[in-house]
Amino acid sequence: MAFLGMAGEEDMGLLEGYHLRYLRVSRPTGYMIAFADTSYEDTLRNGVMQYGGLACAGIWIGFLVLSYFFSRWAVKPVEESIRMQKQFVADASHELKTPLTVITANTELLQEQYTGISTEADKWLEHILQECREMRFLVESLLLLAKNDALTPKKGTFHLFSLSDLVMEKVLTFEPVFYQEEKQLEYQLDEEVQMLGDPDQVGQLVKALLDNAVKYSLPKGKTVVRLEAAGRKRAKLWVNSQGEPIPEEKRSLIFRRFYRGDSARSSCSGYGLGLAIAAETAGKHRAKIGMEYRDGMNCFYLTVRRR
Repeated sequence: MAFLGMAGEEDMGLLEGYHLRYLRVSRPTGYMIAFADTSYEDTLRNGVMQYGGLACAGIWIGFLVLSYFFSRWAVKPVEESIRMQKQFVADASHELKTPLTVITANTELLQEQYTGISTEADKWLEHILQECREMRFLVESLLLLAKNDALTPKKGTFHLFSLSDLVMEKVLTFEPVFYQEEKQLEYQLDEEVQMLGDPDQVGQLVKALLDNAVKYSLPKGKTVVRLEAAGRKRAKLWVNSQGEPIPEEKRSLIFRRFYRGDSARSSCSGYGLGLAIAAETAGKHRAKIGMEYRDGMNCFYLTVRRR
């Protein structure tokens, strides 16, 4: 041990492998070396490190659990408020349907019975009828959004259906609309593309994309609908329409409720709910929806898992 103490570079140090601390003092006649056992000190230090680390971890976990419960408690009034707002929208929309139906029916009867009395009367009745139709569309859209908010898909609620047939059905429905607007509609649909989901909701999604195309495409512009495979397990629906390019920073905003940011979209009839409905329906079906601009066309796409 004396040799190890003499071999140290410093006059005071540790002999790690032996649990000893040494002190070396120079004397005229030589060196005096003292040793002290550090076993207890090492054991105490290791215990403090071990149990201190466990205590810190326990305190951290405790704070994490407390913060979770306190955050839940703090957010609960906000969640309740949002739930009540959604419930109010659903209830109000439902209650508005009946009087709107009555007003629309009475207006149509008046129009049938008294058409031709005067130009002004005909104009006023047509305005009332048009506003009733737009209000009914808004109410139905709000009801659909409320239904989507309340819907929690469970195993067994979705079933297999042909996306190809569904898209073809919606395209054929919109052909007269495009013709009336003097716009072109072309389609290229792969056959036997099937997916798991709710065909009514997916039909509303496809309808929203086609309605968006006919509203915001250029006069006498062209819309191309394509349904194609995107790998072994996915399919992609494209609704591409000629129109003014949507700025890149606004491409995610257009899927928000009531968003009508640019002048082109604000000048057209509608309430900014169609694409919001499409986005929420896509989310319920674990599909991806988005848009890009290429070749002079606003290209909206929906990527779904095929079966």
